[in-house]
Amino acid sequence: MKTTYLHMHPGSLTDRMFMIQNSYTHVLVIALTSVSDHSRYEFCRKLISDHLRYLMCWGAFAKAWEDSANDVICDSPESGSTSVVTTCPPDEMLEEVCWFAKYAALTASDEPRSLLILEISEVSEYAGVAEIVSADRSTVFDA
Repeated sequence: MKTTYLHMHPGSLTDRMFMIQNSYTHVLVIALTSVSDHSRYEFCRKLISDHLRYLMCWGAFAKAWEDSANDVICDSPESGSTSVVTTCPPDEMLEEVCWFAKYAALTASDEPRSLLILEISEVSEYAGVAEIVSADRSTVFDA
């Protein structure tokens, strides 16, 4: 599975280059900083429209991310044709969530899987998770 770790500042979620060039079947959002409801919703909408199948959220603002993804799924007229799983394990260690994201988060299809571990924070605090799941490190997008 192609696995990428990316740190983004909260204000750069609408970065056009990132939004146009990347598509992932599995995303783990490490949500350490609050972002606007609109930015979160639009980012989730882009992920889901680009074949997202599994969204895992972890961190202080994880529930808000899961709620935004669920809102997108409910608001989407084609949501009945595609299955998207969302989860927000509040009591799990990040290392366990990363392992699950990489090795156990299975979907009904046998399509090739790709995992994005996306840390949203002012300063990267969990770049070490890239080593846990053997992820490529991507560029930090500055707002």
